[in-house]
Amino acid sequence: MTEIRKAVIIAAGPGKRLRPLTSKTHKTLIPVAGKPLISHILLSLKEWGLRDVVMVIGYMGETVKFFVGDGRAYGLRVKYVHNLNYDRGNGLSVLAAKKRVGSDPFILLMSDHLFDGEILGRIVCEDDFSLCVDSELTYLPDPDEATKVLLDQDNYILDIGKEIPSWNCVDTGIFRCESVLFDALKRLSRSRYRVTLTDAIRCLIRDYGYPIKGVDVSGRFWMDIDTPEDLNHAKLILGAPNA
Repeated sequence: MTEIRKAVIIAAGPGKRLRPLTSKTHKTLIPVAGKPLISHILLSLKEWGLRDVVMVIGYMGETVKFFVGDGRAYGLRVKYVHNLNYDRGNGLSVLAAKKRVGSDPFILLMSDHLFDGEILGRIVCEDDFSLCVDSELTYLPDPDEATKVLLDQDNYILDIGKEIPSWNCVDTGIFRCESVLFDALKRLSRSRYRVTLTDAIRCLIRDYGYPIKGVDVSGRFWMDIDTPEDLNHAKLILGAPNA
């Protein structure tokens, strides 16, 4: 098993759907269950021994950098990359981390996702390019908003996207990545203005023939905090409706 030492957190976007909450506060600093979203994520990384963190920032990036600092308060080493093209899709935020990550495998996380730390433990133990997936959708307030995933009988991804015709689970936004992801993102960025992570996964599967495994974490709590309704739902689940 290749030991994972690095994590990338993409936190560049403006969180438009969370407005007005994000008009003056970066989405990662919105409190849930007594602490900001980003603190939940950083503490989980520490728990699983992922000490080296690259944070990709853009919109209100300096406020995130000021709050997290160098990561020592979390027992981490945090470095920053600025993505000024955050309006062109989250794929370019991932690509911006390439120089910091190099050729090492890494864990990729979204800055606006809450999750049970055991999910991170599952993906850290994988030895392949993998995505944590959920087939039960226990905690999702609106499954229609999720990115859908179709796995084959061996749990490898056949297709991924919000509008795919056939699917059997959804994308949790928690990945174990290989550096080949940067190759796909670079290729896509040459031919289109907007590049998403989903685009790159589909490119790797279809054009590269690269196998990407789905790791089933069904039944474990996770949520994408996209809207004020999502935020309120998360607070209720975590037992802190006023946090």
